[in-house]
Amino acid sequence: MRRFPRVAHRAGRALVLPAFVLVAASACRASEALPPTAIGAVEVSGDWAFGCDNIGACEAVSLGGEEEGDAPGGLGIALYFADTPGPLRATLAVLARPVDEVDSEEAAQMARPADVASFRVGHKLYHLGDIDEDQGTEEPHLRYLAPPAFLDALVQARSLELLDRKGGMLGSISARGLGDALAHVRQVRREMPAGARVPAPFAFDQPPPFDSLGETGFSPAMAVAWQQTVGCPELDMDLAERPLSYQAYPLEPGVRLVTISCAPAVIGSGDDPNFYIPVIYDARHGTSEYARFDMVPGGYSLGGTLLVPDTWLNDEDGQLRTLGLRRTLGDCGTMMSYVWRRDTREFVLVHASAMPSCRGAGEFIRTYFRPAEMRPR
Repeated sequence: MRRFPRVAHRAGRALVLPAFVLVAASACRASEALPPTAIGAVEVSGDWAFGCDNIGACEAVSLGGEEEGDAPGGLGIALYFADTPGPLRATLAVLARPVDEVDSEEAAQMARPADVASFRVGHKLYHLGDIDEDQGTEEPHLRYLAPPAFLDALVQARSLELLDRKGGMLGSISARGLGDALAHVRQVRREMPAGARVPAPFAFDQPPPFDSLGETGFSPAMAVAWQQTVGCPELDMDLAERPLSYQAYPLEPGVRLVTISCAPAVIGSGDDPNFYIPVIYDARHGTSEYARFDMVPGGYSLGGTLLVPDTWLNDEDGQLRTLGLRRTLGDCGTMMSYVWRRDTREFVLVHASAMPSCRGAGEFIRTYFRPAEMRPR
């Protein structure tokens, strides 16, 4: 399915942001070859978060607990709405909500998505035989095709109960706010242009093999110069205590993205926040410049300079990831993915997802999508 790699792939690298802002970069040039630069918004109503992306694909995710900061664990559900004419249809996914660290005995007693055998909505029982199972999907996202009658019944009911094979209740999902979610999806569908299609894939070149910092020619003195230019708080510390970390990622022969640590002390929350100056370094000419993004990642502005959250280059698909978590549990924040465009020397957004509510959601909601095809070296 169309999920961004889960937060667990970057365990131990969480950060806390005061706010997340996704805006179009006014300094970047426009291109007719790119899709409309519109990132969808994620809204919250009652116990549900919901939103749609730039091509009209929508989803809704149940929230846990009763207020921000709750993390009750257990099971949740997500609804992915099919872009087809006629009555609103959805694929339902059973999710395992994230929890804080638990011991092995507690973990063994927790309900899993695979334990769910039926759903009860109001007084009606829906067996998995009544809701078609998508055999192509593995845990933790077991998916079932939910008919329109199921959605209508769920809106009218106060909750959805998840039952095991013996009829025992594994969890209860509040329906408060789901009516607003469905109304939002219907409105987005009405406003989508007729004949809207997924944008054509964006082809990009596979980055060179990963190499060491020494081979790039980028030096600690260059990193400090950038920290001085931006005014990073590290410069106020004693030299022995000053953290100076930077990482280089190959983009094309002789050209690297260098991310230089610059963590604003004003955010200090005990969760080890990480922010970086993104710099494009050209080893062929010994020059460096601030990296440009066609859509700016959520981050932190320090004196007008955007600092990006945790950022790395995925070696498997050649895409640059940015990950901004609002807490270490990993249930809220933003995740974005870019590819390097050589002709304009900028990063092009191909995927974005977000979850504004820190209430133990088991899924981030996609807000932007463009297919990307990597040309091999």
